[in-house]
Amino acid sequence: MLRDIKKSAVLSAAAVGLAVLGLGSSARANLLIDYYTTGSFSYSATGSPSLGNSAMIGNPTDGYSKISFGAIASGTADLTPEPASPYILEDDESLGTFSTTSTASSDQTFNTLYFTLDVYQTSSTPPGVGAGPGALAATLNGYLTLSPTNPAAGNVSVVFTTSTVTIPGSPAVSYSVDDPSFTINNNIGSTVDATITAAVPLPASAGTAAALLGCLGAFSVIRRRVMA
Repeated sequence: MLRDIKKSAVLSAAAVGLAVLGLGSSARANLLIDYYTTGSFSYSATGSPSLGNSAMIGNPTDGYSKISFGAIASGTADLTPEPASPYILEDDESLGTFSTTSTASSDQTFNTLYFTLDVYQTSSTPPGVGAGPGALAATLNGYLTLSPTNPAAGNVSVVFTTSTVTIPGSPAVSYSVDDPSFTINNNIGSTVDATITAAVPLPASAGTAAALLGCLGAFSVIRRRVMA
């Protein structure tokens, strides 16, 4: 009789612990992050001197390419819980758009052009995420060259040498470019899409439940040794 009562108590406590864990995961809310981006080009890998958000490559005689970056003046990332892991919040957003205007020429050549893409976070809901209001959140770097597959068409290859960055905070926020290497076709824009991710901590109730289940496991081992 006593053994049945102890067994029933252990099972009931375990069920409560699991229920608390389940409640904690279902209560996870979305995370909103307001941000904006800027972009600049340079002939130097150091980024200095800056050419601003557009650059002219080549010359009118042999062909040229004007490359521009359209920044995001005001964007909002709505990070939602992942179905398989409620404590991983994620969203896909644009960081800006590259575009080119080129005159096709078989003689068109230009040296490597470097670019810097900066992401700034201005606010968050709940507050306190990342580097803080108005602070520099992330810097992504890369370079552009003529497309090796068809340089005469004026197409440009983009390569992100730094394609993922993480901003410290509560929680930390990661920006990861979805396609670190792509081609900008002449007179057609190419969007820089990124996955924005935050890993939020377990709520206190879930931590308490996990500790409770651990204690129950230890109690079960001790009880078996005593009853043996």
